Amino acid sequence: MNEITLIGGATGPGVGDAQDLGRPFCSGVVQSIVGGTATVKLQGSLDGTNWTDVATFTGNDAAEVTALRYMRGNVTAHTSGAVSLILGVN
Repeated sequence: MNEITLIGGATGPGVGDAQDLGRPFCSGVVQSIVGGTATVKLQGSLDGTNWTDVATFTGNDAAEVTALRYMRGNVTAHTSGAVSLILGVN
């Protein structure tokens, strides 16, 4: 399994860099690490331009996902603490 850090220790709202996985529809697992109060979204895209929400987290959690070709993290709300989002794909 390949691990990709989509958001690494963010301390405010913002969109992470898009990651090209090279192929769409691979299986994966995403882990959110929220050290305070924040909302972080896992977003995917087939073309790298049009994004859709795949999963939303407000705390420490993990979920199985189907990854699209392009994936990114997006911290949409932040009050305190550091936020990380890690994607593992096969």
